[in-house]
Amino acid sequence: MARTTIWDEAFLKQRAVNARAAALARQTDADWERAQLQIKREVSDVHRGFACCPDTRCRRARRCLPAAYLACFDILRVRLPYAVEQELIEDVYAEMQACRRDAAKEKAGHSSSPLPLWERVAARSADG
Repeated sequence: MARTTIWDEAFLKQRAVNARAAALARQTDADWERAQLQIKREVSDVHRGFACCPDTRCRRARRCLPAAYLACFDILRVRLPYAVEQELIEDVYAEMQACRRDAAKEKAGHSSSPLPLWERVAARSADG
């Protein structure tokens, strides 16, 4: 008589769902933080925060560099109204998600296009 192997299929499915949800939550948090930093960098660049940034690399580059986003922004006396800042962050976040969606569609179509610019910049800033 053959022996039947039994396992808890529901547990394994739920575990996979939970792992996917946790990965999505981490990715969402990282993307949201990246969008916030992007807005701060852009505001700092517009208001020339790099001109008095304590990081000499920003002053030489005449723009806020990834390593000093918050330093350039924090010394500015200019602040966006909360509602405006949130709207801009949501716009950047939506653009990131649209790029990710488009990249997934292209990958499914076996296209070999490069990563979107914001992902290449984020990867470089994470490396160094």
